[in-house]
Parts: sequence; structure tokens; C-alpha cells
Amino acid sequence: MSRIRYGAAWTLIMLLVFAVLFGGLVKPYELNPEQTIQFEKRIVNGEEKYVTPPFPPDSRFWLGTDHRGFDVLSMLLNGAKYTLGYAMAVTLSRFVLALPLGLVAGVRGRGRKALGILQVVFSAVPPLLFVFPALVGVYNSLLIPAGLPPGNPNIFLFAVFAYVLLTFVGIFPLAHHMAERASFFNGKPFVTASKAMGAGFMRIIVRHIVPHMNREIVFAFLTELVQVLFLMGQLAVMGIFIFGGAKFDFDPDPYSILLTQTGEWCSILSYGAVMIRMYPWIVFSAGAAFTLSILIIRFFLSELKGRDRSRALQ
Repeated sequence: MSRIRYGAAWTLIMLLVFAVLFGGLVKPYELNPEQTIQFEKRIVNGEEKYVTPPFPPDSRFWLGTDHRGFDVLSMLLNGAKYTLGYAMAVTLSRFVLALPLGLVAGVRGRGRKALGILQVVFSAVPPLLFVFPALVGVYNSLLIPAGLPPGNPNIFLFAVFAYVLLTFVGIFPLAHHMAERASFFNGKPFVTASKAMGAGFMRIIVRHIVPHMNREIVFAFLTELVQVLFLMGQLAVMGIFIFGGAKFDFDPDPYSILLTQTGEWCSILSYGAVMIRMYPWIVFSAGAAFTLSILIIRFFLSELKGRDRSRALQ
């Protein structure tokens, strides 16, 4: 049974990777202005009527459409590379900064107390409370007034600002964890023997500490990836998403929303949350994509840890 679960975990994670790499190529419908649907003739309550999108899920649009008539499934497939790719980049940046900091502090012993204090500060307060006030101010000033289409430089500026902020809030807890694990291995007899033979701290880190921590580093990376996705989803529900969108005006009401032209999941989730009472399938579809991705990663992580424990007992 464990082999079946382990194989299933690898199958699911590869499907997720496939969606990121090739989702835009296998989507059922294109996402461009030429595909916009103004109205369609449909049977409503036994009568033939002209109706405007959003359309609910049916045999043609499995997850329904948005206000432009864009297929939600196609948007989710096309947007996987933006959302998951952005989360991967943030996670990787956290490791690039936190891993060397933690390893050096753990082996040398200097800075561990400072990392402990910073870890308490950034772990005691939910990351959302750190990033939301800063992001909402920049978001409202850069994105909302213009209803930005793809290619506007302000989208890039906001994406970079959010990238830096999302990276920063995760550095110190991760560095503290790496420092604690490095300190643990630094006290092992094989490290003590290496020091007695004159090995410097960099050689100890590269030749002794990292090889013994490589599996833990992979586990920590997947855990951080889940946390980043969860934080991005929280921001989306509160109306903050990364890549902007085209302004869609409701006529005759003086009200407009931003609709993604790439299918980025946070954009769909934010838009769907606003429309949840009238068009619940939009937010449910985006929420399901987030939830399924997180569950797949967590299941894969759990199976990797289980396989690692089984090998350690053999």
C-alpha cells in the first residue's frame, strides 16, 4: 500500500508540473479579445432566450465562464504557470537568502540568538498582517486607477514589490530552522573529527553539513512552497493579486472590476470572491485549483518523509 501511495504522489506531482509547463498549450479555448462572447441563444426555463455571460458550468464550459465568456477551465490551465511559477520563485528566493544565513549561524554559533528573536517576531504574527498593509497601498495606487492590461510597466513594478515582500517575511523563520539543524549536525563526532584535522567552517558546511541536510532542505522547500501559495490565496481573497487585469465595466451601473487576461489564479479568486453570490462557480473553481495544488504538494511531502523514515529504519 505504501508503494501505491508513493507512486500516486509522484504521479500527482508530475501532473501538477505538467499543468505548469503545458497547461497553456492544452487549454480547450483561447483567451483573447476575439473569443469574447457578447450573448448566446440558450434555453432558459423551457424558453429560448438571448443570455449574456457569465455562463454556468455545462457540457461546453465544464467550469463555466467569466463576464467576457472566457472559459474558466482554460484560464486555470493557462494561469497555472503564472501562479505556481511565481510561488516557486518566491520560495527559491527565500532559500537563496535564508539557507546560507542559517548554515553559517548554525556552524559558527554567531547570530543564532538574533535569528531566534527574528524568528519569534515573524512567526508570532501571521505573515498576512505584515504584507497586506504595504501591498494594499501600492496596489491601490498602481493598479486600480488604470485597470491595467498586460504589458503595463506598473504591473511589473507591483509584482517585483510583492515578490520582495513575500520573500522577506519568510527569510528569518527559515534561516532559524536551518541554523538549528546545522547546529545539530555540527555537534556530531564526524564534524568534530574534521575540525581536529584542520577543516575550515566552509568545508564543514559543504562536505559534512549540507549532505546530511539535503533531504531536510527538500522537505523545507516544499513546506515553504505551500505557505507561499496559502499566503497568495489569502491576499487574493482580500482583493490583492499580482498581475493586474483589464477593466470590465458594468453597464449602466458605474462599477468596474479587473479581469485577468492570463488566467492567473489569484486574479480569478479575487474576482470570483466579489461575485460569489451570483456566480459561485468562478470562486469555487479557482479555490479548488489552489486547494488541489496545496493538497498534492502536501501529500507528496508526506510520502517523501514516509519513504525517508522507512529507509532510516532499514
